[in-house]
Amino acid sequence: MMYKVKYFGRIAELIGSSEENFEGENIITIADFQNKLIEKYDLLANEKFSIAVDMKIMELTTFLNDANEIAILPPFAGG
Repeated sequence: MMYKVKYFGRIAELIGSSEENFEGENIITIADFQNKLIEKYDLLANEKFSIAVDMKIMELTTFLNDANEIAILPPFAGG
C-alpha cells in the first residue's frame, strides 16, 4: 500500500523531507507503520514522535487504509 506521509519540525529536518509517498507491505496498524518507518529511517529509533491519521493523534492499535494521510509530529511544548 501507499501512504501519503507528512513530516514536521525536527522529524522533517532529520529525514530531509517534509512529505513523501511511503510504500509499505503488511502495514495494518499504526504500530506496523511506526516499525516500518523506523526501519527505513533508523535515526528515528531514538526520537519521540506522535503519529496522526487524518489530523487526529491515534493509538498504535488503530487500523490504517490507503486513503489515510499520516503526519509524523515531534513533541509539542505549550503554554
